[in-house]
Amino acid sequence: MNEFLGIHDEVCGAFMTKPFRFLVSLDLSGMNMWKWSFINGGEAEGGFFPCLERIRLQDCKELNVGLPTCCFPSLEEISISLCNEMVSVFPTSSDIDEAYPSLETLKIYDCLRLESFSEEGLLPSSLESLYIDGCKLLMANRMNENLQRLSSLVTLDLSQYEEVVDPFPEEGLLPTTLKDLRISFFDNLKALNGKGFEHLTSLEALTLFFCDQLQCLPEECFPRTLKHFIVLGCPLLTPRCQRGTGEDWPKIQHIPRIQIELEEI
Repeated sequence: MNEFLGIHDEVCGAFMTKPFRFLVSLDLSGMNMWKWSFINGGEAEGGFFPCLERIRLQDCKELNVGLPTCCFPSLEEISISLCNEMVSVFPTSSDIDEAYPSLETLKIYDCLRLESFSEEGLLPSSLESLYIDGCKLLMANRMNENLQRLSSLVTLDLSQYEEVVDPFPEEGLLPTTLKDLRISFFDNLKALNGKGFEHLTSLEALTLFFCDQLQCLPEECFPRTLKHFIVLGCPLLTPRCQRGTGEDWPKIQHIPRIQIELEEI
């Protein structure tokens, strides 16, 4: 398996316009020499995988770009992990929305050299859920990735970032459609940026996990739409959020459901 380099005409048949017509899920793991090598039909409508709904790439050591130049009309979920030579997820494309019209979920874990989602800094506008875990360079380039343009994004989960990011999130970084924001294992996060929350008029849930240096909540009030606030593993913040006695309690007392260190208060 590790010596299989790509999918070529000799595999698919040189005159097949839609090979793998009924494939729904594709899982490539431990493919040390894997490289996408589509020769014919890759850019045609429906491409090689007209029914493909899920792609999972794990530990593909030579993969430089996550996805091939191809149209995936049915693709709903992409999960990529431990692809340490990958510098971008999507290939250069004139229309990323046309290539990925159904994509709803993108999960990226521990891709150490990943710099951007695509050369143009774009993601499909259909995207609803985005998970980024342990991708230092991608997080460092977050202001260039046009997240605020994702008009369908409702869930954003950001985890394992060791660099200084104070304050976070930056103004205009996130889209107004966001409903659920999760921030975890930001080792050097000391402050949240209230200005970065002001425009999040759809936000319903905010989770802060294991941010050891997070000292306090912003002076600006969180959006009035916020219904669920969770704090776990934030030793400096926890005492400030206690009902009635915490210094930050007045900032969150309007939120219907509050969980501090696994206890509802």
